[in-house]
Formats: sequence, structure tokens, C-alpha cells
Amino acid sequence: MEHQKPNTKPIILNYGLILGVLSVLLSVIVYAFGNIYNQGILPTIASFAISISVIALAISAFKKLNGGYLNFSDGLKIGIGASLIGAIITIIYSLIFTRVIEPDFTKNMMEIQMQEYLKNPDITDEMIDGIKKGSEFFSQTWVVVGIQLIVALFIGFIISLIATLAMQKKEEF
Repeated sequence: MEHQKPNTKPIILNYGLILGVLSVLLSVIVYAFGNIYNQGILPTIASFAISISVIALAISAFKKLNGGYLNFSDGLKIGIGASLIGAIITIIYSLIFTRVIEPDFTKNMMEIQMQEYLKNPDITDEMIDGIKKGSEFFSQTWVVVGIQLIVALFIGFIISLIATLAMQKKEEF
């Protein structure tokens, strides 16, 4: 008797929601501690740990529901799908944060970065103008959202690839 392969959609949605909520919670904690402009490496490490854990758990949950079997395409689909849902939630929070909670965030970050650049005695006025133009371009909402989405999907792909290769077990016919 052949077993029925479980639907990946609920797993992707559930774990994507978990990933998004935990990512937003991490951002809220960083903000609450007043470190939004000077985060350091700890939140980045925590963010990677959250992504690795949730994606691996999602793939593992599917494997368990699938009778202990996991093929390559299902593992990638689940991991990347959960990353996409998590990214969408995080992007929505980022938009709310930069528009409502901390509307001067982008301007303040640009000023902080410019102060760092100005510490370099070799920087010229032309370089400063180029940096300002680049900063203005990369601070546009559609560019920020696009970069966030691409980075989240790339990281999700890498994590999914590694987790799937580690957990892969094909059915024998």
C-alpha cells in the first residue's frame, strides 16, 4: 500500500509564520533595548540561528509526516517557501517601523554612515557626493524591499539546501 504524500502548503505557512514572528520579535527586542542604530553582531547571529532552526524544523516536520522520507525538491520547496513567508512578514514590519514607529530611521542611519565616512581623511568631496547619491537610491522603499526579499530567499535557499541534503531520504520502490 502506497502512502499519501502530505501537503507542503500548511507546513510552509505555519513555519513561515513562525519565522516571520520570531524575526519581528528580535527586531522589537533590539529596538526596545535602544540598539537600533548600533546593533553589533549579536542580532545578526540570532537572526541566522532563528532562520536555521525554523527552516530545519519545517523540513524535519514534513519528513516526519511523510513517513521518514524526504526528497530534494520537497525539502527545498518547504525551506524556500517558509523563507518567503517569513520575509514578507518581516518586510511588512520594516515598512511599519520606518513609516510609523521610527519615521526618521532612514535619515538617521544615513547621517550615522556619513559621519563614519567623514572620519576617513582620504575621502574627497566627489566621493561624498557619490556616497550620498548611492545612499538615496538604496534607501528607496522598492529597493529596500527588493534587497530584503532577495537576501532572505538566498539565505533560505542555502539553509534549505544544506538541511535537505542532511535529511534527505528517498523512498525505495
